[in-house]
Amino acid sequence: VAFYTVGRSLTTVFNVVLTYMVLKQTTSINAIACCLVIITGFVLGVDQEGAAGTLSVIGVIFGVSASLFVCLNSILTKKTLPCVDNNVWRLTYYNNVNAVFLFIPLILIFGESSVLINFSHLTSPKFWSLMTISGVF
Repeated sequence: VAFYTVGRSLTTVFNVVLTYMVLKQTTSINAIACCLVIITGFVLGVDQEGAAGTLSVIGVIFGVSASLFVCLNSILTKKTLPCVDNNVWRLTYYNNVNAVFLFIPLILIFGESSVLINFSHLTSPKFWSLMTISGVF
């Protein structure tokens, strides 16, 4: 089993913790007990991988980070939905508009503009048709 997957097991734990911290909602004792079981399993997995000499520290970091950010995204979405009349489509639209304006400077800062300019399918109608279809569905 990839250790990234083991790190992802902490999604439930982060969900409980961040729900309490961000949304100020409490959780049942049973859910907290389940979180303790998950944490114990995670610690045992790290310990045994380390003992076997196959522990991937970067896998642990990426797995735990992925769990954290997946939970943070869903919790912040729940917190933000009332600002757009609980309309998921409106929130998605606003996120996409913001992404367009954020990606342009990042593309320039990280020197990716040459990759875009040299992309062989940039003027291909087939490419843009498939991109449009994937954006709609």
